[in-house]
Amino acid sequence: VCERDFGNNWGKTGFVNFQQGYDVSLAEWRLLLSALDRLRDAKSMSIILLCHTKVAPFKNPEGPDYDRYVPDMHAKTWGLTHKWADLVAFINFETFTEKDGARVKGKGGQQRIMYTERHAAYDAKNRLGLPSEIVLADSAKESWNTLYNAMKEARNK
Repeated sequence: VCERDFGNNWGKTGFVNFQQGYDVSLAEWRLLLSALDRLRDAKSMSIILLCHTKVAPFKNPEGPDYDRYVPDMHAKTWGLTHKWADLVAFINFETFTEKDGARVKGKGGQQRIMYTERHAAYDAKNRLGLPSEIVLADSAKESWNTLYNAMKEARNK
């Protein structure tokens, strides 16, 4: 998109000029999501997209604003992806806080937890009937097996 529509200019006079590049890219993103749907249907497979997060302010229409984890991608691209996905999970390390005098210290941080329901601190959704929290294993392979078994169990309910 940048090469085709903006002369390969990623700067303020090109792709990011008034966020035009992101708007133009939405049509291409829709094509990608449609292609993933066709692949999923043709091969009877699951499609998993990963995205890092960042902490950003949330404008709360019901009260004071607060910070929350959000996907580290353009909001319009995220909007399309969120609507498309059957599962939006948030994975984080389980962390506890402990007051040490006037300071608060973080503890834990060893166990990964997958959250499948929306929370004030992060976005998630679950059309698959999964439990709200899934404890993941240390390895990627074991974690995939845990998620796969949870999806299989949810389908059989």
